[in-house]
Amino acid sequence: MTDQHKYRLKTGKAAEQQLDNLDKLFGKESRKFLSGVGLKEGGQVADVGCGIGNLSCWLAEQIGSRGHVYAIDNSIKQLEIAKQRANQRGIKNISFHEMDVHDLSEFNEHFDLTYCRWLLVHVKDPLLAVKSMAKTVRPKGILACEAGDMRTNDCYPKFPAHTQFFEKSNELLRQTDCDVNISFKIFGIFKSLKEFSDVKIKLSQPLISARDEIKVFGQQMCVLLDSISESLIEKNIMSQNEIEKLKTEILDHPIEENTLIFLARMTQIWCRKSA
Repeated sequence: MTDQHKYRLKTGKAAEQQLDNLDKLFGKESRKFLSGVGLKEGGQVADVGCGIGNLSCWLAEQIGSRGHVYAIDNSIKQLEIAKQRANQRGIKNISFHEMDVHDLSEFNEHFDLTYCRWLLVHVKDPLLAVKSMAKTVRPKGILACEAGDMRTNDCYPKFPAHTQFFEKSNELLRQTDCDVNISFKIFGIFKSLKEFSDVKIKLSQPLISARDEIKVFGQQMCVLLDSISESLIEKNIMSQNEIEKLKTEILDHPIEENTLIFLARMTQIWCRKSA
């Protein structure tokens, strides 16, 4: 990682469950978004910050054998898992690239669609990251991003463990110089791209009420606590005992018939490069 990155989550096998849960919770809306922004058969597509490749593999299946997906991440551990998963599914039209989002010059004007999800909150300078991705887009191609706002997570009925989890995780983001306001700033960043026009933006906030999905959400909070535990302790935000106590409270909390979970609100934005 470069000093432009403030990624505090674990990677590789240690992150596999967390990233699978993330896709279970947000994947449906992401796939709907991508299907509507200009994903086409035979296209050249970049998935930047691809993680373990859940969306990369889906993208490869959507664009068909004449297209190609470039799964890009700065973690070789993530890419190794993504490659294994693609091989297990028999996906051939995908390649894996260990690269930093701030230096994608190898792929100048290479892609019909360049996309990222949950990436920009983890970089120190989102403007530089977006400009770097923008350079990879071909004339008439699409740049698309999804940026989440962790502060918009909510639940009904309220319970203290849920509130505490998001208060502590948001505090960690603030202390590590992550831009918690990126979901608001992303519109201005896209509007500043000189070679792009027709900027479109919308909001998506998944809502879950099914018992099995709520269980996944609870598991996700606990997995995330494990993933960021070292950073929480290092920054004196929580002790290990407090982390374990919070995990127990989350998992032991009863799911009521009327329980609703409002996931993080996602800003979905896309624009087209001029011919």
